[in-house]
Amino acid sequence: MSKKIKLKGMFTNHNAEVKTSVEHLSETITLYFKNKYKESRNMAYEVHLAESRADTIRRAIIEKIKTSRIIPADQDDLISYAAKQDSIADRAESAGDFLITQRPDMPGFACDYLCDIMDITIQMTDPLSDAIECFFTDFSLMHRKIKTINTLEEDIDNIHMKLVKKLFDLKDIKLDRKMHINKFISHVVVISDEIENAADMLDPLAAKKKI
Repeated sequence: MSKKIKLKGMFTNHNAEVKTSVEHLSETITLYFKNKYKESRNMAYEVHLAESRADTIRRAIIEKIKTSRIIPADQDDLISYAAKQDSIADRAESAGDFLITQRPDMPGFACDYLCDIMDITIQMTDPLSDAIECFFTDFSLMHRKIKTINTLEEDIDNIHMKLVKKLFDLKDIKLDRKMHINKFISHVVVISDEIENAADMLDPLAAKKKI
């Protein structure tokens, strides 16, 4: 097996753990809204475990890159990408930690909005995995996968705006509670931002490889 194929597989495995962390966060949020706090806390720990496994793979990717014949400039770019992809799991872990430790008093209507956001966020991890695989083989297909991610992120932005507007339009919730809820919402929506940021890193990296 060539080092190129091995490295591609390692990025795919890393993204799989990243996706798992996001999926477990979605389950954590669902359980929280059902008032199943013990189960929600246990699922948040699963987010932490997935993030830890992703970290282990990221470190292995770095070691593989450093011992490869990839030119130093490209090595730095790929290591930066690995860190950005890893930050997705970091964000999922942070969101879970915030929910479990601070226990924001969420209005019931927020559940549907946040579940929709998490469903789309999970969807975004698949074209991201495809995009990094195509980075090694097919720049044209990679670009199409990135476009898919950009479109999904726009969908999340629209849901996010509707959720925040509805939250702050409420008259029977005090501002400090609204701010606390909104802080958790921000923890959730930043995950899709990180996915989009990771995908957007690939285009300039691919352009450099063409030169």
